[in-house]
Amino acid sequence: MTDEYKETVAFVTNLRSELNFALADLQLAIIMRDNLADEVDRLRARVAELEETNQWIPVEERLPEGRVEFVVHDRVCIGYHVPSVPQWTDEKGFYFHGNYYKNVTHWRPLPEPPK
Repeated sequence: MTDEYKETVAFVTNLRSELNFALADLQLAIIMRDNLADEVDRLRARVAELEETNQWIPVEERLPEGRVEFVVHDRVCIGYHVPSVPQWTDEKGFYFHGNYYKNVTHWRPLPEPPK
């Protein structure tokens, strides 16, 4: 074997090794990209879920049902409704803790308490 042939074999062997490392890096990058895409999809779904459940609900759309606690908005301030505390309501609003909330436009359920 000539020196030129030995150098060529060494070059090709080294090149093959470098290509194998590059291929392994590429495969890892593809796996990471796929995992990241899955995580992004999961997070987008969670954001959509939170946006859906944490929106102010117009009173024209629907009213709270049952004896639940909720927050109301009357274009001026935000009030907190607790069904176990005495209060009264009329067609324009309600009286609660010394405040009269009239022209209530929106409400929303309270979030779950911390665990």
